[in-house]
Amino acid sequence: MSDSSGNWFGKLFKKVSQEDPGVTPKPTPKLDPRNAGAWNNKGNSLNNLSRYEEAIFCFDKALEFDPRNVTAWTNKGGSLGSLGRYQEAILCFDKALELDSRNATAWTNKGISLHNLGRNEEAIRCYDKALEHDPRYAAAWTNKGNSLDNLGRDEEAIRCFDKALELDLRNAAVWNNKGGSLHRLGRDEEAIRCFDKAMKLGLHITTVWTNKGNSLSSLERFEEGINCFDQALELDPRYTFAWNNKGSSLHSLGRDEEAILCFDKALELDPRYAAAWYNKGNSLNAVSRYEEAALCYDKSLELAPSVHLPVSAKR
Repeated sequence: MSDSSGNWFGKLFKKVSQEDPGVTPKPTPKLDPRNAGAWNNKGNSLNNLSRYEEAIFCFDKALEFDPRNVTAWTNKGGSLGSLGRYQEAILCFDKALELDSRNATAWTNKGISLHNLGRNEEAIRCYDKALEHDPRYAAAWTNKGNSLDNLGRDEEAIRCFDKALELDLRNAAVWNNKGGSLHRLGRDEEAIRCFDKAMKLGLHITTVWTNKGNSLSSLERFEEGINCFDQALELDPRYTFAWNNKGSSLHSLGRDEEAILCFDKALELDPRYAAAWYNKGNSLNAVSRYEEAALCYDKSLELAPSVHLPVSAKR
């Protein structure tokens, strides 16, 4: 979301002394309701309160009075994106770019919407356009890294995250994302340092704890990994990924009865979670409950017939 522009400021007048009969006080000017900048800024305030529908109404009012207001088009697109209305958002960003093809914010936000639609190659082209016009735009580097990560291009993603961190070393989300790419490359010691950095900067959320748990488990530090998954589940008891991965670590320790309870919890929350069915099958096999295990494998194959699911599969 771009910064607000077109703020309306009333003129300042000198206070007139009551003892000066020769001067008539001037009336305070009123805010013009047709002021596109004021509507845009009100929309920004509502957007920051997550009142996206109301924000969109304000941006529409701004555009009614100034159809060429690039900021209002960009901001409307941002609110639509926050509602998951990505196709509509893209139309707004395209309108902003039609008016200003050098607008790095509109290019980046269009890329984010494309990313959320799974159109990562197109998203990367948008981030590249943003960076062509503003090479120091950290958000474009970050989101380009996210799309590369989604395409499995982790080395390239890390280079983008590093570029974003050069520009903003205190961006906790980027440290977390970089750690995720390092984990997928098997560089788990480095990944853990990234997750710790994210938490030191205040990002104590389920994904960071779960990601750190994954890296610890990859290093066979299963007890520490389980502690991280427990931290994640304390924050969000409905986080299926943490339940599944905690179960996988318990399985690796030979604590399969406990593991089965974790997989059951994940499947209670999401019965279509193929990895949890597969992993539950592994634990049932380990405790000689073969018929139940076979049913779990059948379910995993029904849900993900062409995907090989390792024990610690990621959702």
